Amino acid sequence: GWFIGVTPQLVTGVWTGCEDMQIHFRSTDLGEGANTALPIFALYMKKVYANSSLGIKKNVDFDPPKNGVSITMDCGAYSQQQQQKTEVDKQLGF
Repeated sequence: GWFIGVTPQLVTGVWTGCEDMQIHFRSTDLGEGANTALPIFALYMKKVYANSSLGIKKNVDFDPPKNGVSITMDCGAYSQQQQQKTEVDKQLGF
């Protein structure tokens, strides 16, 4: 499982698994990055933030794009076109 954490000051990737193809997680859920790599990343970040000599700080915002691009994050501002339901959608109850 993979987890990639991105902050304005640090990018970190965590991989859990084994190079031996004969070794597997007991279930795919256990092998997901959110269940295996994320807890390792969280512990790592606690230690990073606790070490002031690294200069990595919490609650730092990303710089806005320098090319003037702005993005509206209000999803309600965008209209959604209603698509016709397919026969499969109808059979599945969508």
